Parts: sequence; C-alpha cells; structure tokens
Amino acid sequence: MANFSNSNDNTLVAGTSSDDYIYNSGSNVTISAANGDDTIENWYGHKSIIYGGDGNDSVNNGYGDSVTVDTGVGNDDVDNYYAEHVKISTGAGNDYVYNEDSEDVTINTGAGNDTIENYSSNVTINAGEGNNQISLGANADKNVIIYNDGDGKNIIYGFNDNDTLSIASGTYATKKSGDNVIVTVGTGNITLVGASSNYSINIKGTPSETALKTVTNSDAALVTVNSSVVTINATARTKAIKIKGNKLANSISGGSGKDTLWGGVGNDILLGNAGNDSLYGGDGKDTLDGGKGNDFLLGGSNDDSLNGGIGNDTLDGGDDNDILLGGAGNDSLNGGEGNDTLSGYTGDDILLGDEGNDSLSGGQGDDTISGGDDDDILLGDKGYDSLVGGNGNDTLSGGDDDDELFGSAGNDSLNGDKGNDTLSGDAGNDYLFGSAGNDSLNGGNGNDTLDGGADSDKLVGGAGNDCIRGGTGKDSLWGGKGNDTLWGDDGADKFFYAKGDGKDIIFGFDSKDTLTFDNLAFTASYDKSKDMITFKVSGGSVTLKDFTATTFHINSDTYKISGSKLVKQ
Repeated sequence: MANFSNSNDNTLVAGTSSDDYIYNSGSNVTISAANGDDTIENWYGHKSIIYGGDGNDSVNNGYGDSVTVDTGVGNDDVDNYYAEHVKISTGAGNDYVYNEDSEDVTINTGAGNDTIENYSSNVTINAGEGNNQISLGANADKNVIIYNDGDGKNIIYGFNDNDTLSIASGTYATKKSGDNVIVTVGTGNITLVGASSNYSINIKGTPSETALKTVTNSDAALVTVNSSVVTINATARTKAIKIKGNKLANSISGGSGKDTLWGGVGNDILLGNAGNDSLYGGDGKDTLDGGKGNDFLLGGSNDDSLNGGIGNDTLDGGDDNDILLGGAGNDSLNGGEGNDTLSGYTGDDILLGDEGNDSLSGGQGDDTISGGDDDDILLGDKGYDSLVGGNGNDTLSGGDDDDELFGSAGNDSLNGDKGNDTLSGDAGNDYLFGSAGNDSLNGGNGNDTLDGGADSDKLVGGAGNDCIRGGTGKDSLWGGKGNDTLWGDDGADKFFYAKGDGKDIIFGFDSKDTLTFDNLAFTASYDKSKDMITFKVSGGSVTLKDFTATTFHINSDTYKISGSKLVKQ
C-alpha cells in the first residue's frame, strides 16, 4: 500500500493503481487515487476535489468546505462531518454514505443497493437505481429525497413534515400500510416508515390516482396529501382526521370526529359533517360546509362559498368576493377582502364585512353587525340587533324589534324599520328614518336629514344644518347646533332650542305643539302678512313659518295672537 500525506495548497495528489492511503489538509487540492481499494482522508481541506477511481474506496471528509467527492465504481464508504457545500457521488456499487452536522450537501449514490444515513438539514439525496435504505436523523429537517421511475424499492426512515419526496419522473400513487405510507411509482415504490402519523406529507410530482377514496377508522390520521384522488369520503370514520387536497378540484368529506380539511389549489368542496371541524379552502373557488359542530371555515383566496351549518361557527372569507352563511347557532362571520355577502341566519351572530362593498344580514337572533371599510349594506332582520356602518357610505336597516344603528364615518342611510330603534348618524351627511315604533334619532356631525316616521320619536339634529321631520305621533325635535329646518308633522310635538343652536326654522307649528327655550330670554314678533313668528335670542333665532294657529305654547306658557301682537294668557 502506498501512503501519501499532503498539507500544501494548490496541488495535485496522485495515487497508484494499487491500494493507496492518502491524507490531505491542504486547500484547492485535487486528489486522484486511481484504481484500487483506496482510503482517503480530507481534513480541513477546503475547495478540494476527490476522485476515488474504481475499487472499494473509503473517504472521510471532515471540516472540509466546498468539496466534491466522486468515488467511482465499487462498494464505497463515504463519511462527511461538519462541512459545508459538499457534493458526494459514489457511482455504481453497494455504497454506504454517512453525513452529520453539515450544510448544503448533495448525495448521489448511483446504481446499487445503497445505505445512506443523514443527520443534517437541507440535504438533497438521490439514491439512484437499486433497493436503497435512507435514514434521516431526528434533527434532520427540510431534506429532499429524489426518486425516478425505475429506481427500485426504497425505504426511508425518519421522513418528517418538513421533508419533501420529489418524484422526478413517472406518476405516483399513495396508500397507507400500517404505520407506513407507501408511494408507488411504476414497478418501484418508496416506503415512508412511520409517516402515517405525520401532520402532513410533502410529495412533489405527478399523481396518478383518480378514483373515489373511502376512509375508515383503520386509515391514518392524515389520509392523503398531494394525491389526485378527487373525492375523499371519510363519513365512515369516527376518529379525528386530517385530509389535505392538491392542485386539482377535490371533494372531501370529513367524518364525525374533529376533522381538519385542506382544499389546496383548485376549486374544492369541503364537507366537515359532524364534529368540531376546521376547513381551509386555499386557492381556487371553494365551497365549504361545516355541518354539525362548532366549526372554523377559512375560504382563502378567490371567490368562495362558506356555510357554517349547525353549531357556533367561525367563518372567514379571506380574499376576493365571498358568500358566508352562518347557519344555525351563534356564529362569527368575517368577509375579509373583496365584496362579500354575509348572512348570520339563526342565532346571535357577529358579522364583520371588513374590506370591500359588503352586504350583511343578521337573520334571526340578536346580532352584532359591522360593515367595516367601503360602502356596505347592513340588515338586522329579526331580533334586537346592533349595526355599525364603519367607514364608507353605508346603508343600514334594523328590521324587526328594537335595534341600534350607528352610521359612523361617511354619508350613511339609516332605517330603523319596525320596533323602538336608536339611530345615530355620527360623521357625514346622513339620512335617518325611524319608520315604525318610538325611535330615537341623532344626526351627529354633518348636514343630516332626519325623519321619525310613525309613532312618537325623539329627533336630534346635532352639529350642522339639518332637516328634521317628526312624522306621525307625538315627537320631540331638537335641531342642535347649526341652522336647522324642523317640521313636526302630525301629533302634539315638542321643539327644543338651546344656546348656540343657530337660526332655526319650524314649519307646521300649531296649537298642539310646544316650543321650549332652554333658560333663554327671547323677544317675539309676528308678521301676519307672512304668517310668521320670529323669536330672537342671544346669538340666534327661531322662526315659525306658515303659522295659522290662534293659540300656541312657549315653554310652559300659552300664547294667543291679538292683532299683530303675542299675548301670554
């Protein structure tokens, strides 16, 4: 045996055709052992190239970065420790490769029945043709195993959720066998030992399965990942299950347990059925139905349709234009981005339109509804509902029962509808209509229009130049700050004026109505030719136009017209 030892940089070390022992600690070194059963040790030799040649070679690379190892034909043994940027090729033969605590390593063992032990992360392994065994250590993570059609029967130990099996050629099918997952490619296969209990299995390639897959309690907790099984039916299963679809249009039905369903890419249909399920539509135009139980549904990107079903469900439309139906139960709905349609249906629901021009309906029950951004339409429907328009020019309708409506920012339109409702316009030039019931209306800031509608209402214009109509019933009207126009309409109405309220005009004031000044002294004048009475106060005035009554009420006093004068009785 010839012995060689080198510590020089930038040199060539050439072996013999016999069995050689070569030691190297230099960098930028090329080692060519030639034929024979050679032993090569490269320690701290950076940027080096090692050729083993034909024969049964043994190569040790320690702390050597940017190293290329090519052992050639033969039953070779390669050990790599604490190194970076290493490429290992063993060629034909029954080879053994050990890799530990190294980064950016590529292993290609070629034809033969090879054994590979890897205890590093981010390693790419191609065992080649033959019946190969690959072991991934507990701390090995994010590794890629490459398999081609015709490579043989491989066994992989320690394949975890973050590893990837890449099928470079051919189509594949997956099935569970005990605790293992078997991936079949042509006449060969890969056995992922213990992988049936993985949270997910990442397979890259072209699947071949197209049939219906029925899942029972004997199947894995994770049934299929990245398979082209278009329809998966797990209704016969009572245990919790996790099913992950692929880029195709999948139809997945969960069982009666606590299931987790992923649609993946494609236009998917996910049915949770019984149990507290989690459904994720992913990309594509998906349809999600939680079924019975307290479910979580996330539409993801594209235009999705979500139905919570029976139970207290949480629905999130995600991106784009979605349709959300809470179903029976106390549900929480969030439209997300896009122009969404939300319906709580029955139960005390919480609805948030979020971004986009959304349409929200509470349905039956005492609901809380918020439009979020942009121009939204909110309907409380039945029950004691709370509606908040949010940003944008929103339209709010309380529906039945006693509701609270808050326009918030923007020029909003509020309709209390049936019941004794409370309406607040807040910022913007708003329109408030109490409709039926004894309602309370407050315009807030802006030039608002208020109409009490039927029954006895309380109307406050707030800041701005407002137009206020009491409607039928005994109404209370207060213009607030700004130059307001008020009309009591039918009924014995009460008008209020406070300091700093501006110059108000009241139409239709008659003998049944009362005008109250809040601790303000006033002077009055009557213009018979114009049927007009003007009350002047410090900094403002109140004018009664189209006044034809002979008696009327100011504060707690009664006045009558005598000639051109007002006389207190």
